[in-house]
Amino acid sequence: MSMSLAEFLELGSYAVTVFGLPYAVWVFWLEQRKERENEEEEAYQHLSDAYNDF
Repeated sequence: MSMSLAEFLELGSYAVTVFGLPYAVWVFWLEQRKERENEEEEAYQHLSDAYNDF
């Protein structure tokens, strides 16, 4: 059973769709979550600094 180049590329595109796309979405979600946590920590730090200055 020999695969032509077109069939091989089509199979590769399916693999990217099935595995790569969900992985990319997951990585994007993780980065967004980290960014929110950093923003919350920064806000807390500003409030803490303002309280200490007071």
